[in-house]
Amino acid sequence: MKKTLFNDGWSFALVKVGEHPEKCDYKPVDIPHDWLIHDTRNLYADGDGFYKKKFVLDDVKNSVYIVRFDGVYMDCEIFLNGEKIFEWKYGYTSFDVTLENAVEGENELEVIVHHKSPNTRWYSGAGIFRNVHLSASGKNRILPDGVYFCAEKRGDAWMVNIDTEVTGEDGKRAKILHTLCDADGKKACVCEAECELTDEKSGENCVCACFEIKNPHLWDVDDPYLYTLKTELTVDGDAVYEVCQRVGFKTAEFSCDKGFFLNGRPLKIHGACMHHDMGALGAAVNKNAIRRQLKKAQAMGVNSIRTSHNPPAPELMDLADEMGILIDSEAFDMWELKKTEYDYARFFPEWHQKDVKSWIRRDRNHVSVIMWSIGNEIYDTHASRRGEETACRLKSLVKLYDYRNTRPVTIGSNYMYGQGAQNCAEHMDTVGYNYAERLYDEHHKAHPEWIIYGSETGSTIQSRGVYHFPASKMTSTHDDHQCSSLMNCATGWGSPSVEYNITQDRIREFCLGQYIWTVWDYIGEPTPYWTKNSYFGQIDTAGFEKDSYYAYKAEWAGKDAQPFVHLFPYWDFNEGQLIDIFIYSNCAKTELIVNGRSMGVHVHDHTGGAELSGRWQAEYHKGYIQAVGYDENGKELCRQTRRSFGDAAKISLTPDKCELRADGSDLVFVEVCMLDSDGNIVENDRSRVNISVSGAGRLVGVDNGDSTDYGQYHESQRKLFGGRLMAIVAAKDCEGDVYVRASSEGLRDCEIKLRAVHAELESGVCHSFENTPTCPLVREVPARKIELSVSERRLTPKSRECVIKAEILPANSTYTLDDVGFKAVTDSGVETPAAKIVRNEKEGKITLVPVADGQYRLRAYCKNGTEYEEVISELEMSNEGFGKACFDPYKKQVCASLYTRAGSPLQNVFEGGVQTPSGCDSVIEFDNVEFGAAGSDEITVGLYLNSAEKIPFEIEDDSGFAESFVFDLPPWWNHYQYKTYKLKRKLTGRRNLRFVFHMRVAFQGFEFARGTNLNEPIPATKNSRIYGDSFLVCPDGIKNIGNNVTIEFDGLEFGEKGADEVIICGMTRNKNDTLHLKFSDGESVQSATVEFSGSMQPEAKRFKLPHVSGKKDLSLIFLPGCDFDLYSIEFI
Repeated sequence: MKKTLFNDGWSFALVKVGEHPEKCDYKPVDIPHDWLIHDTRNLYADGDGFYKKKFVLDDVKNSVYIVRFDGVYMDCEIFLNGEKIFEWKYGYTSFDVTLENAVEGENELEVIVHHKSPNTRWYSGAGIFRNVHLSASGKNRILPDGVYFCAEKRGDAWMVNIDTEVTGEDGKRAKILHTLCDADGKKACVCEAECELTDEKSGENCVCACFEIKNPHLWDVDDPYLYTLKTELTVDGDAVYEVCQRVGFKTAEFSCDKGFFLNGRPLKIHGACMHHDMGALGAAVNKNAIRRQLKKAQAMGVNSIRTSHNPPAPELMDLADEMGILIDSEAFDMWELKKTEYDYARFFPEWHQKDVKSWIRRDRNHVSVIMWSIGNEIYDTHASRRGEETACRLKSLVKLYDYRNTRPVTIGSNYMYGQGAQNCAEHMDTVGYNYAERLYDEHHKAHPEWIIYGSETGSTIQSRGVYHFPASKMTSTHDDHQCSSLMNCATGWGSPSVEYNITQDRIREFCLGQYIWTVWDYIGEPTPYWTKNSYFGQIDTAGFEKDSYYAYKAEWAGKDAQPFVHLFPYWDFNEGQLIDIFIYSNCAKTELIVNGRSMGVHVHDHTGGAELSGRWQAEYHKGYIQAVGYDENGKELCRQTRRSFGDAAKISLTPDKCELRADGSDLVFVEVCMLDSDGNIVENDRSRVNISVSGAGRLVGVDNGDSTDYGQYHESQRKLFGGRLMAIVAAKDCEGDVYVRASSEGLRDCEIKLRAVHAELESGVCHSFENTPTCPLVREVPARKIELSVSERRLTPKSRECVIKAEILPANSTYTLDDVGFKAVTDSGVETPAAKIVRNEKEGKITLVPVADGQYRLRAYCKNGTEYEEVISELEMSNEGFGKACFDPYKKQVCASLYTRAGSPLQNVFEGGVQTPSGCDSVIEFDNVEFGAAGSDEITVGLYLNSAEKIPFEIEDDSGFAESFVFDLPPWWNHYQYKTYKLKRKLTGRRNLRFVFHMRVAFQGFEFARGTNLNEPIPATKNSRIYGDSFLVCPDGIKNIGNNVTIEFDGLEFGEKGADEVIICGMTRNKNDTLHLKFSDGESVQSATVEFSGSMQPEAKRFKLPHVSGKKDLSLIFLPGCDFDLYSIEFI
């Protein structure tokens, strides 16, 4: 029997769906391959991918050739020599293709992948994205995944059962020989069993062998000891087939009261969910990249991975065994009810049994697996009893292929509040809760037999090195489209903070533990924005740790871990700006020192405390901040210092190792950063860097972890984000020196030398791909900071404005003050009506003008030529003595987060919205909404609810106005939907509005359609003011208007259409009165004169006007000698 890697020699062509490529379209390709990752602007593009490979076979008559595909995403067809021989739908399960009709000599295998989007809720990749193997054997053989190892502890000994599925010549006698060797290669046990073979048409044989072993070395998360099991099939004394695999011995117990036990000792599951992409490498499997992902997770304290939401690559399973990581192996993200248009739900009814079989048989011998999860957030379980039936069927299928019941079957549900999901839970061995910690105690009491754990928790969101002050203000709306790392950015459904997430789990002994969402950022699902990759991870896509990583490390890594302090943020802000400062640590106590002054000591309670970080506030002044860690007795254990830094003076390259194996697949991750003239890392640097690799290595990816950066992963140039960039260097098939060079505009090049050392090159490994520059080199020096100062920060009527001064750094930046914008924003990042910015281009002067009372932030920003605000600089400001702010409901949407007051706690959510709590009525009030004279009777409301429920709500004001509405638009994930309503009457003037909601909902805000003063009479008594020599105000009009009287109407709305005529209803006792109409918008004036002839009773007379449009103030002027009664005016 021979098994070889089958990755080399493939060619690839990509065409539109339904088309076929020409011969010239095919190009050589490295397998594993993800064709979507090569264009960050089209990560979800539809397409049909065609793969071809020619290969030679011999002795096909007496041989069985099987091609194992570890994963093809998704919906693929297999052709051999032009004839379709196989198909497979699910992209995440492995499958075997027997080449029954192969011919002697050259054959051609073709794989066609049909990729239609959307097919998942995250980035899937597309193509043959996992390894391919070819096995060759005689007719007598062991079936794929046909060896089933089960070790059960019985007293002081372990009973081992090994079932082996064989097939071959009908009636042929054979032996199965099992040899178990320890990690040193010494035989621990040998066992054999005899059998009689049957051919495949008669059905395979399952041969059981059992033996006892005493005191085996146990596998544990701290000691992942593995044995090697070699299974041989011998016929006529010859070994004709051999399977080698690593196995282990462990006990895993699940208690409904005491939690999880590994090898008899209690162990909290400190788990994390992890998707399958690898950042710049996409979904194309690389074992070295996965090892790095798992290694960083373990360093954080993670002891278990949930393979969200699909069977992982075999390499991950091998590494979990090797590294000591528990696995919650998950199968599906959907069953029969789809989540996206082209997802697996369209295949589930016909294919789920094949996929469960593949999933369980492939991974059941992995000692790291502790649970089989049949699904994640499955709506079927909530929608009808059909979901419960499907859950039972899937569980029975798992037990069919793991028939020795080696692991519990579970499900991860976000519907545990509902009866349908609870009915399904009754059938599960363990019960997974997604974002439902609030239900743990209630359900533990109601269902004491349930074994409860957090299958998905957290969903905190954070961008590395991004800080939106103040930390006390929860926010997820900023125009940089980044999430603050100050624990003040959260989703509407997840934990409010990392600290909450940790403490809610550890205080409940009955809870097995939790799986946080997520340990690594991944491409797709960029909640709360619509950018490139997620913000959920504690590590970004480039592999750089975020601040939150150290919160978990402090509490999860264990008391024996190396003492550390993690101090943040960096120390480079505006002079006098108020900065929140945090320390995470596994020490007993920490102290903060700012520019030599102690700010106090924080005591860290690592067992029962709710506040896991030390927190302080201090004004920024150039210098340093320092964190010092102590033990319980005050002995210093560690310290970290962050210093103010200057502009980039030098490029720094730091590899994670200096040698790589010349095996075609080994990787070195090279960190790129900038140092100032004193050797400090410039932690907010955005420099554009060009990377080149020469010698015995190749550049295969560049990434900075920035979700807003759509620079190509497979180009040679990228910008730094948070002061860092990662270059991924891969091995070739030769030994030698590897040179990595970095260049950046205005700086001297930096080069390091690595060494590729001898390694065995596995046959079939591909190593030709490398980043190929396709775009011209951009000679750019991006801004990293805007140094901001103002003449005054507390404004009163005595100081009606303040002068803004701003300086872009570095001084040689491509961008100037012309590229800098300014605005006044709330702590939530939403523009405030409390102040406005005036820019005098002629004088080169920028001023801030106060409009209303309030505290806010002056923000300066620069986009560095991109779509988003890459650089943000702020100062706290306040206005006093100007009165309350008014809301303009017409100019643009009034963001809900600007509310004046609320009757219940609200959470700031995405795009300036707020989320109301569940279980109570929420009243959200907005004072001083200025509708003007024209008013409006049409409102548009933006709401979001991730379900199809109808949303009832009311709008009220202080005058007694009240109307009820129902919002019934279908849900759209992470999008507000907008519905327009017609009110029963117009709202005019200044109003205090109230919105009343009765359920949990995200409310983005409201906007009114600007009404006009056209085609309806405006009563004379509705004027803004009147003055002059003589007039009489009566209920029905203004009468006896005499000399030099002016009647003013402010803010009349003529709209875009405008008016060309006026109808004046009135009378004069003179033969004729002359009236002047003056229209002003503050910058220009339009005038008209009309002659109103005398009459003895009121008349409506029509007059021509110069065209009047937009918003205007009207002055109606009566000249000396008038004797006029005015009842109304109307514009048409």
